[in-house]
Amino acid sequence: MRRVALVGISLVLLSTGCTEDDEAAEAAPSEAPPAATEGRPLTFGATHVAVDGLEVTAGEPRSFTPSATAAVPEPPPAHYVVLDLRLENGSSRPVSTSQFVVTLSSGGREQEQVFDTVGGAPGDLAGILPPGSGTEVLLAFGADDPADLELRVHREDGTDPWVFST
Repeated sequence: MRRVALVGISLVLLSTGCTEDDEAAEAAPSEAPPAATEGRPLTFGATHVAVDGLEVTAGEPRSFTPSATAAVPEPPPAHYVVLDLRLENGSSRPVSTSQFVVTLSSGGREQEQVFDTVGGAPGDLAGILPPGSGTEVLLAFGADDPADLELRVHREDGTDPWVFST
């Protein structure tokens, strides 16, 4: 299965030195669970708060028509969807958004991302989120079946991905 690497969308917490208290807090069972708790996906529109304080929200997918200048897959899919991906840094450390990988499956197949700056879906995040800040990007994809979508937001650190589905 081909992975669509989203340019500039990976999340890595910058290493600022972790204390034993930080490690204990991250391992505490009373904290927020991993991304897709016990294999159950999140619904679109939901916000997940990770143990480290990072909040990820995948907005409701909606129909999308790419502009004439959009980079679309060949052959073009029958349908396109667009959604907002929001990141809020609730941690005490800066977060780099340059190492997120986002994939979308539809109808059981991985779909290709559409890059459409003119249409408002540039598809990338770049930069550092200081503690307490956030950012949002509009992502577009081809979709075999817009009623059957699964979005995976992968962190490079190897933790379970956040999984949002219809």
